[in-house]
Amino acid sequence: MEKAKKILVVLSYTLPGIIFATYILFLCFMPKEIAVHFNLQGNVNRYGSKYEWLIVAFLFYLVPLIMAVIFDKVKMSDKLKIVGLSVAVVVSITFICLTIFFLVKTISTSVSAIMYLENRISIILTFVGAAALIAAHILPFVYNKERFKSEIAKKYSYVLYILLGVCGFGIMIGTMLLSNFYSFIIFFAFIILSVLAWFVFKNIVKKKNTAKN
Repeated sequence: MEKAKKILVVLSYTLPGIIFATYILFLCFMPKEIAVHFNLQGNVNRYGSKYEWLIVAFLFYLVPLIMAVIFDKVKMSDKLKIVGLSVAVVVSITFICLTIFFLVKTISTSVSAIMYLENRISIILTFVGAAALIAAHILPFVYNKERFKSEIAKKYSYVLYILLGVCGFGIMIGTMLLSNFYSFIIFFAFIILSVLAWFVFKNIVKKKNTAKN
């Protein structure tokens, strides 16, 4: 049961990140106006800004992630946790299927959208942001705090992963919206800010520990 629970926890946290990253990467290849709504038969009945898909991306990301956090962190029986985490995974898989459907329908109805490389630099940087976002979901289970050498890093390892996730998230959104050479500014700014935030946090914690001793 413990092994099954661990697998479900990893999947329930990781899948939402993959879904969100997929949407952002998809939007990088799309022109500004694409199919944004379908009827019950699967036919397009409205075209609009590609950024409307961000609402769906956030929804498909947050719903299963919130479920994962609730059933992972809130105190309850192991059986209930497994049921809840299983539901979170099923919801993520359902959203993945819907995502594939939306992407296929959108591409098939927007021929000019296929391999639409408006700015390759922004797309490359967005891939880096996507990798950072997904890594922030996976690393806590692969590289746990016991493997950190720094005592502060061990104690506050999740701060590192949150900063990594915020950095990846910011890079993805920023470079996708700008789609030009200003993407470099967004890319390096978020990396520098994340590093600075960690050092500031580290020094504050060190001072507090010194004051206690």
